[in-house]
Amino acid sequence: GLEAGDRFATVESRSAHDEALAGALGALFATRAAAAWETLLMPAGVGCVQADRALPGPFFTHDPQMLANDFVPFSTHSRFGRNRRWGPIVTVGGPAEAYGPGVLAGEQTDVLLAELGYSDGAIAGLRARRVVASEAP
Repeated sequence: GLEAGDRFATVESRSAHDEALAGALGALFATRAAAAWETLLMPAGVGCVQADRALPGPFFTHDPQMLANDFVPFSTHSRFGRNRRWGPIVTVGGPAEAYGPGVLAGEQTDVLLAELGYSDGAIAGLRARRVVASEAP
């Protein structure tokens, strides 16, 4: 167990018995759900949080700390309108003034083909033959 006075009482003894300590802690943590441990330990000053509470998308766009740090700025998307998008999780010198929206599949197809020298007629022919396609906004 983890009782006082045993092989886990000092930093040195815990280090010497780290595999046994990991096993004892694993067994102890298995006795409650992660959220219960967080509720119990955080007020006691022990850094313990449930790491799998949310998928990345919902976490980044709704977590109060992500919002407070402006890590999910607004952008305007051609299909979805004004929405939050994943921004930087670290900034140096402050965030950018604006962040572009995510792109739709093939959104830049015509621009890229034109840069490669294709005429508007040739691009229309590629689209008609379904050689290239783009998602509709």
